[in-house]
Amino acid sequence: MREALGLPALGYQTDKRLIEASYGVWEGLTIPEIEARDPTAFERRKADPGSFSPAGGESYDALRERVTPAFNALHRETVMVTHGGVIKVLRGMVEDLTPSQMLALDAPQDQFLIIEDGRILFI
Repeated sequence: MREALGLPALGYQTDKRLIEASYGVWEGLTIPEIEARDPTAFERRKADPGSFSPAGGESYDALRERVTPAFNALHRETVMVTHGGVIKVLRGMVEDLTPSQMLALDAPQDQFLIIEDGRILFI
């Protein structure tokens, strides 16, 4: 990706605060599989997506607490490679969304998401 963007192969940093959310016992399952296997917890997540975390996993509130300082530390143009949960949190931060709204967002992983001047663009 760096080569395609005309960036040097070396000179990048990783930030563990930007890793994907941990879904604990739900890791690797699809939404229909989660709903079928754990309907009570699935309903609790729907009712309170901000603070609910699956067993051994992480809530969206916890994810936001982890991602916010990393995002706020950016003071120059930056290319970030992330997963869907982090994308939803970043969009929720920029668009000032509730956890329910954030959770419902599409998180395309085949596009660039550009955050500029408080706006989000997809290319």
